[in-house]
Amino acid sequence: MNFNVLLVLLLMLSANYFFDCTLLGEDLTQIYKLVLYVVFIIVALLTYIKSISAKNKAIILRLKGHKVIDKCIVILLVGLLISLFNSFLFKDQSLIVCLITNIPMTIAYLSYFVFKKMKLTNVDERNIIIFMALVYCVVFIVSAVTIPKPLFGEFEFSEERGGFRLWIKGIFWVSLCFFFLIQKYKERGRYSFLFGALLVSLFVAASLARQYILWTTVLGLMFLMLNTKWQKKLLVMLFVVLVGFFVVPEIPLVKSLTELSEKQMEKNNYDHEDIRIKDYQTFLFDYDRNMVQYVFGCGLPSQGNSRYGAESEYMSGTLGIIPSDVGWAGAVFYYGYFSTFILLFLFLYCIFKIKGEYYKRFYLFYIALCAIGGGPILYFHEVIITMFVLANISKRDFDPKKVIIQKRLKRTFIKSY
Repeated sequence: MNFNVLLVLLLMLSANYFFDCTLLGEDLTQIYKLVLYVVFIIVALLTYIKSISAKNKAIILRLKGHKVIDKCIVILLVGLLISLFNSFLFKDQSLIVCLITNIPMTIAYLSYFVFKKMKLTNVDERNIIIFMALVYCVVFIVSAVTIPKPLFGEFEFSEERGGFRLWIKGIFWVSLCFFFLIQKYKERGRYSFLFGALLVSLFVAASLARQYILWTTVLGLMFLMLNTKWQKKLLVMLFVVLVGFFVVPEIPLVKSLTELSEKQMEKNNYDHEDIRIKDYQTFLFDYDRNMVQYVFGCGLPSQGNSRYGAESEYMSGTLGIIPSDVGWAGAVFYYGYFSTFILLFLFLYCIFKIKGEYYKRFYLFYIALCAIGGGPILYFHEVIITMFVLANISKRDFDPKKVIIQKRLKRTFIKSY
């Protein structure tokens, strides 16, 4: 395991607040944030120093794909800065509080350039993905064993969902590993990779998050059937239908989640509209704001430190209107339509335009779908995983046969004159 891999792992673990370990005490959020800031600064400086002191000083000319992703990230950072000032100008939140509140998300977006500068190999990426996914699985098991006082994360018993629910950061590493293992199965045809994918998917199911389970299943099957013969697709579809109708409904966990969905639908029909529909309507249209806030967002609130934070706490705690429950609408509320459209364009561009590795494109598709009813584009510890994927997509977006060494071209040009 090389030095760059160790740096990435250290940064990712600190971004996950070391999975909220309670061994040293409870409510250590501020300490974990401070550790994250220090680690990011150290990683960024070491990466920069290593890059300028590298023996190979040849510069590879970048193709168009690099520039598009780079520019989108820069625009998102600018949009984040504008939304920061909006919360200062229009929401009565002090500038210092605004700056501090936005540091974690700023680090998440800036990490894209750090990851890209590291020039990780395919093996490095594999090691990082598998390591982080395995650590999450171990942390989850340890927490489940230590319930009702889990060693990591937070615990909640949900009778409606039919079991306990552990809130542990880092579950999207498991999802990324799931798609990675499916790609390896399709490349090498070894059933051990398929078994590994099924095994890690159990931890997604254990999260009791219905949309994560749904999109993992749907996209996983789509990935398996990609570029296969129609006979195999037919057999897989027949197997899925049989299992879906006769086996899956009898699983206790599935029964509980299905009953919960039916109760919510019945409540929507006879009582009031669905809470997520209400969230979308609030954050997209109903929330009172001016044109600048519509375009560039209201900014991130700091609960307990400002009037805007108190308003946010009232909306989420009393009214049950939570931006992270409706990721895309929440992004509009925090960062405005401009930044949200740029982020959506970035996802679509990487999924459909860049011909990179399939597991990365499926993962981005998965995040975009999960953001319909969740917050993977709003939590910095989940955004940083997406930046890791985007950075590696960007680095791979060139044809090795067309690589041109700028230094040699420059020498040739000078000699010709």
